[in-house]
Amino acid sequence: MRPDPFLHQSIPHCGPAGLAKGERILLWMLRQWVAARVLGEEPKARLSKTAGSLVSPSVATAFLLMMTAVEGQIRRPLCVAAPGCGDYAEDEQRLITACGVCPASPEIAQRLLEAMLIQPEAVTVMARFLNTVHPIERNVYDSVYLGDLLVTGYSNFSSNRVFGTMIGKGYS
Repeated sequence: MRPDPFLHQSIPHCGPAGLAKGERILLWMLRQWVAARVLGEEPKARLSKTAGSLVSPSVATAFLLMMTAVEGQIRRPLCVAAPGCGDYAEDEQRLITACGVCPASPEIAQRLLEAMLIQPEAVTVMARFLNTVHPIERNVYDSVYLGDLLVTGYSNFSSNRVFGTMIGKGYS
């Protein structure tokens, strides 16, 4: 077995600046899952120990279920950055944004995941479950709420979009 340089990477240094704590934890768990696969380990054993102590065991279990669904539906290898990387790859962005958007618009979450997954519906259900067991405290003044912007821009059911369309048509 090879030495594991990634196991002790800290969550605060995982990903770009501006991510909410819950998003950073999700990114860290995703990278630890991939590191385990690269090192020939079982990701469930690795994450059960570490993630269960960082967040609740139910959150760790929900994440493990989601990643099992991702692996079962994957179209191509995931593009994931190294655990200590200060940025994140497009696939990581898609998964994290889909998890954030999912409670408000599962349709947008599925569209985000279509390029990566054969049937994104199963992963969307797991992402909704993950949001249920780990509600993230959000500061709406942070600039990381791309999911809210996506819902506003793409969902026909968004009240902000309907309002903006009405203004654009000249209603007052």
